[in-house]
Amino acid sequence: MAINPDQNPLFRKVIQPWYDTDAACILTGIFMMLVFGFALAGISVASEIPGRSGDMWVPIALLVLSATGIAMILVRLYRRHAHRFKKDFP
Repeated sequence: MAINPDQNPLFRKVIQPWYDTDAACILTGIFMMLVFGFALAGISVASEIPGRSGDMWVPIALLVLSATGIAMILVRLYRRHAHRFKKDFP
């Protein structure tokens, strides 16, 4: 009895989870950009108020974390599309 290659799990197409789709990554990136802008506004407000310069670590932390999230999402999308491009053109 011959084995059908479609039945072998090694040759099946991997199902991508919903949270790793292009649309979910783009929506998360947009949200992170909004958080980045909010952090910039927080830094400007904290720098204008004389007694609040010690609290500037909160918007700086938001800025760094959102920038890291944006960078990770961009790298993920770049790798995914670069892999698709290489697969289409050998």
